[in-house]
Amino acid sequence: MAENNASGTAPERSRRWVLIILVVAAALYAAGINSHWRFQRDSAVYMDLARSMLERRGYVSNYEPHTKYTPGFPLMLAACGAVSGVPETLSDSFLCFNLLESLLGLGCIALFYLVLRELALPRAVEMAAFLFFAFSRTLYYYSTHVMTDVPFTFFALGALWLGLKMVKEAAWRSWAAGAGAAIMILVASSIRPVGPLLVVAVTAGLWLRRGALRRWKGNLGKTVLLVSLLAASLLAYSIWMHSAGSEEGSGGAYFRNKVAAHRFARLATVLVTEFGKHMEGISDVLLGTQVGTAAGAILTLVMLVGLAQSLKRGERQLSVFAALVIGVILAGGWALRRRYLLPAAPVMYLWLALGGATIGSWLGRRWKFWTPRRTRRLGYVLICLVLAVNVMRIGKVIYQNRRPDFYAQTADSRLSDYGEICAWLRDNADREDAVLAYESSTVHYFSRVRTVHLPCDTRRRKMAWLEQLIDRRKARFVVLDSRKPESTAVAQKAIEQHPEAFRQVLKPGKTKLLRVSAAGLSPGGVPKE
Repeated sequence: MAENNASGTAPERSRRWVLIILVVAAALYAAGINSHWRFQRDSAVYMDLARSMLERRGYVSNYEPHTKYTPGFPLMLAACGAVSGVPETLSDSFLCFNLLESLLGLGCIALFYLVLRELALPRAVEMAAFLFFAFSRTLYYYSTHVMTDVPFTFFALGALWLGLKMVKEAAWRSWAAGAGAAIMILVASSIRPVGPLLVVAVTAGLWLRRGALRRWKGNLGKTVLLVSLLAASLLAYSIWMHSAGSEEGSGGAYFRNKVAAHRFARLATVLVTEFGKHMEGISDVLLGTQVGTAAGAILTLVMLVGLAQSLKRGERQLSVFAALVIGVILAGGWALRRRYLLPAAPVMYLWLALGGATIGSWLGRRWKFWTPRRTRRLGYVLICLVLAVNVMRIGKVIYQNRRPDFYAQTADSRLSDYGEICAWLRDNADREDAVLAYESSTVHYFSRVRTVHLPCDTRRRKMAWLEQLIDRRKARFVVLDSRKPESTAVAQKAIEQHPEAFRQVLKPGKTKLLRVSAAGLSPGGVPKE
């Protein structure tokens, strides 16, 4: 009877701890909510799209039809804007947008717990993985940005959870879970182009399991359900994209840049040439701070052990999804940075917990010194270390959010500099004018003046390129940012050769706003009269 009582209270104690963790996490997220905007150029594009929809101008950014970013996240922002209004200046409140991100961050934590409950893990592994993700500085940090990272992670976890339910449930419940997973995948794909990876992961859970062939009719039907809904939506979006294509940034070009053959060719070498960056990125996403190549390599080895153990236990969906996310990052030629890794972070924490438990068990079998009591103590110490680093870094984010001067100084004081420039343009420039700027999306959103993007590197551009750009786009202003000298190199050259063609209007901080004195420069480089 005593054993039954003890075993009967264990799940209750576990639920109590989960509730406590959720309450503490909610308190931390509430403490970090603020009404400011963190400087992110993509964020300005999303807000501009939301504003255009609310103003019934269609899916338009910078006064042109937009086909680069899918409409899922802008629609969420538009819903917030319909309730609280869309901020127009940096001094306006971004509270509704930030609240949306924080709620989705908390939702990610809750969904990950539901995912863990479907895996029938040892309680210690389940709680360790849940603790890691609940107090992940990476998740917390991006829950303070008006970006797609946290919303995509939320719907990806929802799709994976329903995918696991689809495999475990029977009859109509399995089909209902499959339909829910298909909807979650559809929403995730409308937020980020990597959303279709979820179809591969969820269908892997259907087919890569024992007895899958015996259930081939049901599995085939659910696969068709998952694929057809997404394919139909992608086809509709593709047709619209080509019919509404703009001069700048088509979605097709955006996708081709991500999957171009030359990027995949780098996959064979990028693991070696940028090994240090990858390991630092892994330590950054798991510990909340970069602690060096060696620590990242150790964490990676533990995760690989956890991955093997996860596959041995029969888990497929989560591991396939995380592996695909990591593979796409590497194939694209990027380093494994925390923002890119965030959707895979929950699974990486699961691998870490499983790998640590497996290694602890192996040590106990290998050496008598590592008794169960000592391995448990070592595990507690390591868990506390991971949590301590993440919580301290979360505390830093909260502290920054409470400083009134932080948002003026963040991103190397870009907000204060561009705030002054945007205010001047909003009051003095016409919407028909054009502004050349590297931070073109930010300048346009907060000034409502048409902008033209300066590429990241113009050092190899010729003067004729700038002259034609000014003439064709009727540019009246140029923003020079000393933080991006490569982007403004050709403009600096033009100013040095023909200073009479440009007049300085403002010089806030590390930026300058220059007025082009005529419609442009002639092909010969002489200012037009």
